[in-house]
Amino acid sequence: MDHHVIHKQPGPGAAFELQDYERTRAEFNWDEARSRLAGLPGGGLNTGYQAVERQVAAGLAIGRRCAASQQTARGHLKRLPVVDDGRLVGVVSRGDLLKIYLRPDEDIAEELRELITTQLIPAGSATVYVHVSDGIVHLNGAIPDPSLSDVLVRVARTVPGVVNVTARFESEVPA
Repeated sequence: MDHHVIHKQPGPGAAFELQDYERTRAEFNWDEARSRLAGLPGGGLNTGYQAVERQVAAGLAIGRRCAASQQTARGHLKRLPVVDDGRLVGVVSRGDLLKIYLRPDEDIAEELRELITTQLIPAGSATVYVHVSDGIVHLNGAIPDPSLSDVLVRVARTVPGVVNVTARFESEVPA
């Protein structure tokens, strides 16, 4: 069967992710590819973990997840390839990306309360209330320094499942 090869030139400022298909294909090794994947007990493969969570753990944080989510939504795509160093390492589905935002509100609130009370605010120095509804975090209460509000909002945005954050704090003035 004859195949027609389609050649595409990159646009201005663009580069192909897969620079040399023939070399990549010739060098591909299934054993090496499998060794880079973390399997499930019993030998199964969790593609959502491989395509999203493993990449996040490696430091490819929220920016790429958001960009991938936007690409699937805008382009009406169901799946996107995950490329690492010019090699295809997996495929991420729209469902894999959406799982990040389907975290229960109470789980998000509990994680935030734990962060705030154990790592950010010394005991008794502020009163912070956390409420989460549909992934939107609402922070309010009384804090000793108005600049602390920005810190709390930034920290809240880093918690998986958070869609947006609102904050209303009163500043306590020491007597």
